[in-house]
Amino acid sequence: MTVRDGTVFSVNALFARLIMDVGPAKVAEMAKKMGIQTEIPAFPSISLGTVGVSPLEMASAASTLANMGVHNRPLAIVRITDAKGKVIEDNKVQGEQILEPAVAYAEIDILKEVIQRGTGKAASIGRPAAGKTGTTNSYRDAWFVGFTPDLAAAVWVGYPQAQIAMNSVHGIRVQGGTFPAQIWAKFMSSALSGTPPSNFQAPANAQMPAQAPNIKVTVCTDMDYLATTYCPKTTTKYFKAGSEPTQPCPVHQGVSVPDVIGISLSTAVSTLKEAGFKVQETFQASPTVISGIVIAQDPREGTVKQGSKVTIVISRGPEMPRKVAVPSVLGMSENQAVNTLGASGFTPSIYYSKSSSEAGKVIRQSPSGGTQKTRGGRVMIIVATP
Repeated sequence: MTVRDGTVFSVNALFARLIMDVGPAKVAEMAKKMGIQTEIPAFPSISLGTVGVSPLEMASAASTLANMGVHNRPLAIVRITDAKGKVIEDNKVQGEQILEPAVAYAEIDILKEVIQRGTGKAASIGRPAAGKTGTTNSYRDAWFVGFTPDLAAAVWVGYPQAQIAMNSVHGIRVQGGTFPAQIWAKFMSSALSGTPPSNFQAPANAQMPAQAPNIKVTVCTDMDYLATTYCPKTTTKYFKAGSEPTQPCPVHQGVSVPDVIGISLSTAVSTLKEAGFKVQETFQASPTVISGIVIAQDPREGTVKQGSKVTIVISRGPEMPRKVAVPSVLGMSENQAVNTLGASGFTPSIYYSKSSSEAGKVIRQSPSGGTQKTRGGRVMIIVATP
């Protein structure tokens, strides 16, 4: 699993391993720089949120990302003046560049997908936004921390008096993607109602450090390889120029369609299913192929996506002749009778008999009209002659 998907779907196991590679001390140090003032011990478990912090701290850290890596110390009071306008206190915001802009933007790009397709879908507010859900053991605390280019906010849901499990609140288990994400969305929609939507601006490549990603590539979500037309899910990621993947995904490659024409139905179905295809069966009469044998398939050859559908046509054998009623041609002229019988699928056998009163007309037929007879059979007619 990629770090992107591990973040989007809040997979603890990924971050438990990642902090061992990065080092807990570096993580604790970075958290403090970004705005977490609570003392964080350098233990591996901090990657899973084992240290209690305040919503203000989390909002402060989130704003560092939203501000492209610049941390501003939270201020409750910006300025105080007396009745005459004299400034008594002036708290000027002094930002500090904690993260390189390109690194902050890469993280924003991942956190946007938490809302777009991950655990934070309930936080969608119809404008560019990024964020992260959080849920503790036994559902005792639930968080959503997020931001837009203009505003950052953190929502915590829990019991202030004790660690109480929220297994069923209004019938649901309280997780970060439930009430906290919904509260965040309602607050942000109201708070930003007068602010035009804006997008996160990617820093110019010239300002990006060498270690930061600056090439956007579409990759398979299961593997960090170039996405192919056969990958079920794809996403975009940033890579340092020269380190981007160049090989197509080896997992989701096209599959060659087995040729199953001429083999039995059961063998054809098992062959196609073992190759990873879905099978649709249709049946058709064939004058030359016995029943139960495949006589056609679609597609028959080529490379297609694994799991595609292959339609096979199975022979029902020769079509059995059908019996139909013989038309009555008595009283018709010879030509009329021949045409009528031919149109019904019968072959006339013509004989003549002298009868001047009905000359040129059919005076007898066998079998008689209405008799059920197999198509293609012969019908005898006797035509009167002078």
